[in-house]
Amino acid sequence: MSLPASASSPRAPVAAFARAWARVVGAAALRRAVPVWTGVMVLAAVVFGGTGMAPRALTAGALGSWRFGAGLAATWLVLVVPVGRAMLEPAPTAWLRALPAPRWQRWAVTAAIAVVVQLPWAVLWLAGEGRAARSPWSRRRR
Repeated sequence: MSLPASASSPRAPVAAFARAWARVVGAAALRRAVPVWTGVMVLAAVVFGGTGMAPRALTAGALGSWRFGAGLAATWLVLVVPVGRAMLEPAPTAWLRALPAPRWQRWAVTAAIAVVVQLPWAVLWLAGEGRAARSPWSRRRR
């Protein structure tokens, strides 16, 4: 009896490990991120909905005043640090870390999940600054 072509591929163990790592780390991040995202969506609906503030006013204020920008960034950090801690918690991934897999693979999958966790922040900046959105720390000359 022979193995299926996908299972006999030399990359099959690497892909299987990446899926398992993403499942464990992603589930931990999801448990912490969903309440934060829900709260941010409710707040955004109140602040930006209907005749509320335009996202551009918020992002322009953050780019125009370093204090306001730092306060906005600090607020977002307070919201996402628990998610990051859950992603880096060693207990849920102890059995996976015991497997012979390259460390870069664990960090690559974790970094991809961290990028997904930052999506609400990216959506704010894309809505406020459009296609030319940059890092909040870079100033755009107008």
